[in-house]
Amino acid sequence: MSIQQFTQTLNANSLDIALVKTQLTAYFENSALAADMLASEIQTACALLLALQQAQCQGHSHLKLTDLAKQCYFADINEVEPVEFKRVGYTFPELGQINHVIQLMQQHPIHGALLVLHENCLFSQKIFEYEQYISYHVSQRIQTLTARIAPQALQLFKQLYPNPETNPWQPIASLTALTQPFYIINGGPGTGKTYTVLRTLLLILAQHHGKLSIGLCAPTGKAAQRVSESIINEVDALKKHSIALDLLEHIPEQATTIHRLLAIRKGSGEARYNSQHPLPYDLLVIDEASMLDTALFYRLLNACRSDTRIILIGDTAQLPSVESGAVLHDLMPKFVNVFSDSICTWLDTFSPNLSQHISQSIPQNGEVRRETYTNYATTLLKNMRSNARVNEVANAIYSSDTPTMMTKLADVQTLWSQTAPDITPLSQGLLLNNINSGDNLHEQLKVETTRCLLALTTAYYEPLLTCSDPVVAIELLKQFRILTPIRKGPFGVTGINYQIEQYLLKQIYDTSKKSVNGMYHGRAILITQNDAQLGVFNGDSGVVLLNDENVLTAYIDRGKQPPLAISPYRLPEVQSLYAMTIHKTQGSEFDKVFIILPPDESAGITKELIYTGITRARSYVAVSGTTEALTRAIAKHHQRNTFIRILDDAGK
Repeated sequence: MSIQQFTQTLNANSLDIALVKTQLTAYFENSALAADMLASEIQTACALLLALQQAQCQGHSHLKLTDLAKQCYFADINEVEPVEFKRVGYTFPELGQINHVIQLMQQHPIHGALLVLHENCLFSQKIFEYEQYISYHVSQRIQTLTARIAPQALQLFKQLYPNPETNPWQPIASLTALTQPFYIINGGPGTGKTYTVLRTLLLILAQHHGKLSIGLCAPTGKAAQRVSESIINEVDALKKHSIALDLLEHIPEQATTIHRLLAIRKGSGEARYNSQHPLPYDLLVIDEASMLDTALFYRLLNACRSDTRIILIGDTAQLPSVESGAVLHDLMPKFVNVFSDSICTWLDTFSPNLSQHISQSIPQNGEVRRETYTNYATTLLKNMRSNARVNEVANAIYSSDTPTMMTKLADVQTLWSQTAPDITPLSQGLLLNNINSGDNLHEQLKVETTRCLLALTTAYYEPLLTCSDPVVAIELLKQFRILTPIRKGPFGVTGINYQIEQYLLKQIYDTSKKSVNGMYHGRAILITQNDAQLGVFNGDSGVVLLNDENVLTAYIDRGKQPPLAISPYRLPEVQSLYAMTIHKTQGSEFDKVFIILPPDESAGITKELIYTGITRARSYVAVSGTTEALTRAIAKHHQRNTFIRILDDAGK
């Protein structure tokens, strides 16, 4: 049986199959290896590559061989399909035979180890090299520096944290970051990550007399925009109190995406900055680090000088990256806020009671290993938001405490309904636990979802149709957003946006407010393609309005800067922005969030996804869906197979 015939028996993505065919063709070209392999062995090789490709698309870096041996992969699960049309899949041989095929594939004289076997786990060569590089080089950077603080930094610390015991984790993070060339500031929403990182940067600057170049970046354009706005707000607050005015001049107020920072060229994927041409920064801050995938972080780390300080900011409870890897989760220590005795003693010189908040835990075997202490990471634990209701829901989700989560969520929804009495679905309760399960569950949910969408659209999106000021319109758009885990179908972004748009178009009676290409006055838009010449990028948002000359114009949000005005006919690809996938909203926040959950399990809804969606809300959040779907999601943890490790003695 040829590879072509073999792949026709597999239920797998056609793009994955095409990639595997290309890999095998290149691998066997001009090689006697193919002739030495049995047809069954070539089939196993094909299935291994395909299974590994599938695993990487799901975010894993490797496959465990024990999960493959004697298991059937790529078979049709549709029992209705006639037998003659079914794809029967492939059953892997026993473990010994799989190892034999892998050994054969590692003997190619040109391509070498297309597959890598490490600790009974199967990797692609590239991903294995990336994870090994990250493990080694981060471990190299995690080393305690001399814990000495310059007099000017000590004085500044007292100004930045006049009452350090009020929220001890913030000053602890800032101080311990002085001792580490690599540091992680982890924390949930409202814990003051930006507040802390700005003060950390100022203390490091004071240590170096202001002579440091600082870079600020994030994985996405929206995340970069948000951290820029947050930094600007914190800088303005310190300026009002005349604190560290000379050092504040060195704080970058404009973040960029990692792709733009590295100057990665579209198409070729080549980057201007790499190990041969490193980034010019003494200190690099990466926000929303939970979104970092393995390949991107490898490229970023590879482009940093060995003496460049690195600070990661993120929330490990959020969704991991879309691509393969879970970098922030892997790099976080096993224990939360456990510091060495020397660090604790040093912290007490700044405030006598700082170290009392630190738990010291040594493994049961008594062995003090590097990962025992978290000298390179602090988790901020105290919520500093004036409105902590959403955070209480998020904490319950993080703890998998479903009863508390349900209670707290109901409380938030009730309070929202009290502020918006005209929105009937809010007062009726949005968790549709009273819906009868059965064959018509899907249709019942469609009806209820449509009811909710109409009410919410009338309240929060219809005002855009009568708005004439782009600044006001953009602020209106930031107040509310509909989120969903999926893109297609009646519960997905496409279906929801279509429903909302059809309703809004019916409310526009002035034909001058509509164009033939789908643009209309009041349309909320999301840029989905970069256009450097126009200055718009994937993830930018805005509103289409009639300008003073009665011409439809797209106004793109630029934070505190005036909106960027562009003809909508010049824009790259856009989509309506009434609903977004939860993945797409990482790095963003809205005052109110409405989450729609589909009833089936195929959407891959996990605790991390629900947590991420909930924490996009600053004040109010509501959920439409069945309690069964929500409960099922909270019980499902998003676990990825990855191999990034903090190494003892940088290599063992």
